[in-house]
Amino acid sequence: MAESYIEVYFAGYLVKKAMTKYLCHVCHRLWVATPQEREELQDEFVFFEFKQFDTLDESKGLTAPSKIVLQMTKKLEKTFAIVFKCILAVLAH
Repeated sequence: MAESYIEVYFAGYLVKKAMTKYLCHVCHRLWVATPQEREELQDEFVFFEFKQFDTLDESKGLTAPSKIVLQMTKKLEKTFAIVFKCILAVLAH
């Protein structure tokens, strides 16, 4: 479960950075979790009850990532793990 918290935290960090860099209102609706998504992902977001994680005040803390951003982040982490193992195997020879 801790790995899931890290993925959500990292996804929130990416969303916060992207929203700061790209001022895109359409993107905002795609990247930020809706109240319904936050409820659906409640188990994964529980860690942030103790963190500053606010979709209302985007000038502070992280932003709750949408379900699609969270899925992308999880796939990115899995891909990174595969590539990293390949790199280690090449370096070992």
